[in-house]
Amino acid sequence: MEIKLTHVKTTNLTDISITIPSSVITGITGENSKEILEVISFSNEFKGSIYFDKERITKKKQNEYKVKTYYVPLEFELDYPLYTVEEYLRYFILTNFLRTKDIDEKIDGALKIVGFDKKILKRTITTLSSSEKKWFQLSLAFLINPSILLLDNPFTYFDEKEKIKLIRILERLKDKFYKTIIITSDDQNLLYEITRYLIVLKDGYLYQEGLTESVYYYLFDEKELGISLPKIVSFIKLVESSKKVKLDHRKDIKDLMKDIYREVR
Repeated sequence: MEIKLTHVKTTNLTDISITIPSSVITGITGENSKEILEVISFSNEFKGSIYFDKERITKKKQNEYKVKTYYVPLEFELDYPLYTVEEYLRYFILTNFLRTKDIDEKIDGALKIVGFDKKILKRTITTLSSSEKKWFQLSLAFLINPSILLLDNPFTYFDEKEKIKLIRILERLKDKFYKTIIITSDDQNLLYEITRYLIVLKDGYLYQEGLTESVYYYLFDEKELGISLPKIVSFIKLVESSKKVKLDHRKDIKDLMKDIYREVR
């Protein structure tokens, strides 16, 4: 589902007009980037217009389209801290009116995606580690099965193994189920690796948007932004400049080293 914002203003964003392509992973980086996720999920007040697949979403239509999105914030907040995982999952299914013939089967399916054992169902949510809470948040998103998945810094509490696991899940959702996935992050290496489209914010304004590769190689000013380029991009630009060669814009370091061995002798 394509998303378009025109002249959107929030508390910290000014006159944001962007187009987010359908069925790709889009990255957003820069201060207050999560406010774009809040606008798209209709969980934050804003001025301006939002379009889903070129249809302008009026206030009357917001509830209809809100169910097509799911926003996973950085932190998980509970009104009642003593829920067990199973109690909250059942509560979540019922309060979101999720259609299912078998609640237990639906819960098992969500746990399976994130790699949880059934033993976790009896644990109180407050006893979960930070990474477990994040996987639990993601399991709720998979229960909803939205067309648009909005993730605020989803890799923050993960080790490298868990990051790879989540990347594979997101890639599968995009490629097999054509989900539109939007993530915020300050990790430029990660954004370069997994996103197809990139939006860069600076001081509450849109700095640049476009294909991730194009933004990093041609439109990204490290000094102006105060943000470092992805390491592999910096390395490729250095080699191209010093050796006067043209290299493919690789994302995999192994492929890059093969190119350098071939081109630079």
